[in-house]
Amino acid sequence: MKPCGHTMGTPHLFPEEAIDLYAKLGYEAIEFLCLEDYRCGVSPTASRSWQLELSKRIRDRGLEAACLTPYVTDLNHPDPEECRKQKDMLKGVIEIAARIGFQFVRVFGGRLVEPKYRRESFDRQVAALRECAPVAKDHRVVLVIENHYNTLTVTAAETVAIIQAVDHPNVRIIYDQSNITQMRGEDYTEAIDIQKDYIAHVHLKDIEFKKGAVQQATGVVDHFDPSQRAVFSRVIGKGIILWPDIIQRLHEIGYDGCLSVEYGSKWYPEDLPAPEEGLRESVEYIRKCLKDLK
Repeated sequence: MKPCGHTMGTPHLFPEEAIDLYAKLGYEAIEFLCLEDYRCGVSPTASRSWQLELSKRIRDRGLEAACLTPYVTDLNHPDPEECRKQKDMLKGVIEIAARIGFQFVRVFGGRLVEPKYRRESFDRQVAALRECAPVAKDHRVVLVIENHYNTLTVTAAETVAIIQAVDHPNVRIIYDQSNITQMRGEDYTEAIDIQKDYIAHVHLKDIEFKKGAVQQATGVVDHFDPSQRAVFSRVIGKGIILWPDIIQRLHEIGYDGCLSVEYGSKWYPEDLPAPEEGLRESVEYIRKCLKDLK
């Protein structure tokens, strides 16, 4: 397993600066947000020459291009035209990922709907992924669905249900225990056991519940408004997520991929130390966990 930096944690830097920082701190790979107006992201409209320059800089700094992370939130949209736009967006990101050299493209599991609409929404999500998966295969990219609040894949069991329904080797899982825990889903032992055949990428972050708070779902997929959160963000190792045990269990099932640090500076800077400090603490903590593996 290898520590991976994530540009969610470096909103104050340009992409080139983030690559340099993560290499300097001892990360071995990098994950980039893919957004139009995010300073530390890969813009979907960036020129091919810029994309190739970014690819070269990642390689020159000794990093692995791990995952490209767009905000395609509505593959299960009930309007066929909106669904088509979302699929086209995802296909475009797949092409960018392949050009730069990213192994994975993050996919949301479809926007959460009321229970009475879940079956048809689930079917639309599966159909969209079945359409996009061959495109990913042609570009040697794997689509990875994240365990994520306010989607159809909040829990490990829900995520595996989508994966098994799509039934394509280029659609796998981003395991995110923090997201599962925040929504009171499975504990790590059950979550890993349920998903162990499909985990291709792992997100790390840490949280602490606000006293007496229970997280309620909202209509926003990418993040919770701070006033609606039941948790505070914490530096990895300083919250409630049992990362040493989780990393040990991942090792036991043979996972040997990235441990991508989703340091929450983009969304929740008020909870966390400055990125340079928190990201250094995080990689040191991960290194210790890896050193202690049995």
